[in-house]
Amino acid sequence: EPQWSSDEKLCGILINGDVLFFENANFEKVAFKFNSIKVGKFRISPAPAPYNIIFYLPGKTGQPSLTRLFEYPKFEQTQALANKSFFQADRVDIFWNNKGTSALILTSMDIDKTGASYYGKQSLHYINVSGETALVALSDEGPIHAVEWSPKNNEFCVIYGFMPCKATLFNLKCESVFEFGKKHRNSIYYNPQGHIMLLGGFGNLRGGIELWDMTKRKMIATAEAADTTLLQWSPDGEHFMTATTAPRLRMANGFKIWHYT
Repeated sequence: EPQWSSDEKLCGILINGDVLFFENANFEKVAFKFNSIKVGKFRISPAPAPYNIIFYLPGKTGQPSLTRLFEYPKFEQTQALANKSFFQADRVDIFWNNKGTSALILTSMDIDKTGASYYGKQSLHYINVSGETALVALSDEGPIHAVEWSPKNNEFCVIYGFMPCKATLFNLKCESVFEFGKKHRNSIYYNPQGHIMLLGGFGNLRGGIELWDMTKRKMIATAEAADTTLLQWSPDGEHFMTATTAPRLRMANGFKIWHYT
């Protein structure tokens, strides 16, 4: 499916391993084309121009996969702002921060060939426009349930490990700066201002909610919101909504508005 830049002036479409870019909604003419061996995925940064774009190039058997970061439209191989290679990836998810200066790359392998995990194998990598790359060191084995950037762009949170699982806050050097303890949770929601974070356990978990003051690094409140299929913060950063909706759940459909306290 097509991807748009935040100002909607740039559109990219992945077709047969090539990415075609169109400008200003003119689809009669390809403005630029990213040619490589074969692109598996790409992500345009959410920030305004100049647009930064990450391309994921899957490796052939025995070869590493590669992610490359470019500033549009400088797509010559030598013009890459950053490169990160890794083995053991069937697929990747790319998470940009709001500024479009740093991104996290979640690599997943459906089958762990070492046999250590039924869940396959996952790892998290950091890349930025200055050319810095790193492996995010997670202190527990197990699946990665959620990854979320702070709207302040200076830190990110990861939920990982077997249940009850860890939640850890990292800075831009990929250093652990705070541990939220072990609980049954799988979701992260920052309020729009970035000073309150909600950790939740939804889906096959019981709906536990924790609200954290991210300035003081203290828990503000806990709540239970069983059978939640949707959660969203209000733009005021003080209220959030939980809802139970079909077709995920056909019983007890409805919504609730909460205050963070």
